[in-house]
Amino acid sequence: MSAHKILKLMSPSALAVLEEVIEFSPVANVMVDQKGQVLLVNKITETLFGYTRQELLGMKVESLMPEQFRANHPDLRSGFLNDPQARPMGAGRDLTALRKDGRHILVQIGLTPVETEQGLCVLASIVDITDRKLVEEFLRRDNKIMAQLVDERSKELLKTQKELKHHSRLADIGTLAATVAHELRNPLGVIHLAAYNLKREKSDLSTNKHLVNIEKKVWEGNQIIDNLLSYARIKIPNYEHVNLLNILDECVTTAQERFGQKGVIIEKKYAQGLDFIDADANQIREVFINILNNACQAIHHPNGRVELKVCSKDSQTVEVIFEDTGEGIAPEDLDKVFEPFFTRKSKGTGLGLAICNELVHLHQGKILITSCQGHGTSVTVALPIHSRNISESPSH
Repeated sequence: MSAHKILKLMSPSALAVLEEVIEFSPVANVMVDQKGQVLLVNKITETLFGYTRQELLGMKVESLMPEQFRANHPDLRSGFLNDPQARPMGAGRDLTALRKDGRHILVQIGLTPVETEQGLCVLASIVDITDRKLVEEFLRRDNKIMAQLVDERSKELLKTQKELKHHSRLADIGTLAATVAHELRNPLGVIHLAAYNLKREKSDLSTNKHLVNIEKKVWEGNQIIDNLLSYARIKIPNYEHVNLLNILDECVTTAQERFGQKGVIIEKKYAQGLDFIDADANQIREVFINILNNACQAIHHPNGRVELKVCSKDSQTVEVIFEDTGEGIAPEDLDKVFEPFFTRKSKGTGLGLAICNELVHLHQGKILITSCQGHGTSVTVALPIHSRNISESPSH
């Protein structure tokens, strides 16, 4: 037992001095004997634990601990007394104490062995760290929340930067597309007029396969130009109360005229009571025409079918579903179908679905594509039945 590790108070006067020092200590102090009986406390101890000094003196120190820790404490005390040395407060010495009112408090405890006439005792210096731990927990939680917010904002910022670059690129592409489209429109017009005049001058040329092919290619060229211009001129929808089913019927008629020779059957299944929605008729018509064209073009076998459904899952949204029996889309291409200029077709600009996606989202709607390669594709366009642009208008 090393002398410098133990505070020796062998005389009554020395003990009296210790009592005076403890009484004016800024922290709670409790001295116990080898049996764990409280021999000495100060005023702060009374305040900390809620007992009077008379109640504390002679009390078993285990009474100041939560019940689950009491059984093991005598062994811990014996271990300390067998190897007595000062143990200062610090990390890892945070414990739980029990007040008279039953409230648990977090404390930090430092131990000092004290040799007295009564034998070796233990002086415990106790500091209430409940508030400090609460603040630390708040800071930990706030730091975690702040770190999450910073991480989220950083991701949002990166996403926004990418979107700005993407939109800037698309704007440049749109400007270029509009320029090219205007430049191509004139020569195509001249070619079309020349073919028309040739057929007028010589009626026997009206069925000439070369002239028919020229007219077909002129029509395809104009369709490409229309797509380019549509993409370059996408604008905020001009909302009206429009008849959805009439628009769909017009699109079906157009598709049947174009693809009738392929024998594609377009079957309509319209649910009742879903006639009218708030939308830009021209933009929605363009969406449906593009999707129907894609569906019909994807069918390369006789007796192909396109099933057109109009239904609703709730009172706020209408769904228009196009299901074809075409060749389907490869799984690796499904995530790319809405990208401008992406296409696996030998002809076309790859702008059709990009335009559809933009227009549907401008209507606060959603467009979803599922496909099974070799079996067909399903395109679902979900649109709000009522637009706030109309419903909030003073006229409604």
